[in-house]
Amino acid sequence: MTKHSVLGSCIIVGGGPAGISVAKNLKAKGIDVTVVDRQDYLDWSVASPRSLVSPDDVEKHSYAMPLKGVCEFVGADFVQGAVSKIGPTSVTVANGTVLNADCVVVAIGGQYASGAIWKPTPDQTTKEERIAGFRSERERVKASRSVVIAGAGLAGVEVAGEIKSAYPDKKVTLVGTFLAGTSEGMRKRTKTAITKMGVILSDGRVNESEPGEDGKVTTSTGESIDADLVLNAAGFVFAGAELVDEALATDVTKRGQFNCRATLQLQSCDTVFCCGDIVAVPQGCYADVKGIAHAEATAKTVAANVVKVLSKASPLSDFKWSKKPITNPCMTALGTKVGIGDLGMPRFMSGIENKLCRTMKCKDYYMSLQAKHFGKGKTWD
Repeated sequence: MTKHSVLGSCIIVGGGPAGISVAKNLKAKGIDVTVVDRQDYLDWSVASPRSLVSPDDVEKHSYAMPLKGVCEFVGADFVQGAVSKIGPTSVTVANGTVLNADCVVVAIGGQYASGAIWKPTPDQTTKEERIAGFRSERERVKASRSVVIAGAGLAGVEVAGEIKSAYPDKKVTLVGTFLAGTSEGMRKRTKTAITKMGVILSDGRVNESEPGEDGKVTTSTGESIDADLVLNAAGFVFAGAELVDEALATDVTKRGQFNCRATLQLQSCDTVFCCGDIVAVPQGCYADVKGIAHAEATAKTVAANVVKVLSKASPLSDFKWSKKPITNPCMTALGTKVGIGDLGMPRFMSGIENKLCRTMKCKDYYMSLQAKHFGKGKTWD
């Protein structure tokens, strides 16, 4: 379906924060927008570590927002369905429906290879299924004596902290390079806090995705660790190669991300844009390790450039990739009461940064601040 408006039409594949940000900006410019997603909810994935140990919080704090209501709030149409093919000016849904538009924006992000913790698995298309998934994961955690978390980035650290906070008697081991991409001060303060909680830190990588018959996993450094359960928080995978048609296949990397121009258009196509984690970071550049921050930053450039393409204006804007790691602002929640913040303040103000983290992130992973921007209280409750 091609809609008619002042400037034209756009289909956004992916109803997460990046896609919704693009939709909101495009609708404000008089563009007809359709958001397509396999899920009927916007998953606030940043809160997954808390949802893992407190599944009731998904409903309580609206960590799974009704996507139809969110789209209504930003002025976009919503089509629920898994996308099977993306072309230069079309999107095909799994049921065979073909949606046509003047431009396409790909905002599908990625997920960990084993599914589970951070992003919904493909079968979790409803809020109820997402919550059920967290309940199932929590039961696995509760039944385990020793939990190993593979990956010590922001996600892994928060999962470790939330589990240890909820279940202090469990052995929790965090394996990986600790908080790579954050500031030295952030790493030092977080390491102090999480080890004080009793989380064990180990270098290297976990070679096995599940414990062996002896109930152990072995790291790449040769260390053998007791493990009843391994939770994966490392190794994002992307579905770009599975979704694009032949005309766009040359722009897909080996990891399934997209090689884009500085304008965030595909290298070979003027009408397809990408934002968020699905964009391959150019060599020598850095993306914000906070996924939502990176999603919203790229979404701003994409929205501006879609408008320019449809209005035949030039030149398009380049996304300004950072040439050095983006270390702040950064907040890490290690449960409801322990939070470490790095807002770029002088070292003697670290206590204030930590307090802000406890107030803003530890409480409800920012939702008391953010939900209204997605329509809570207006188009959904």
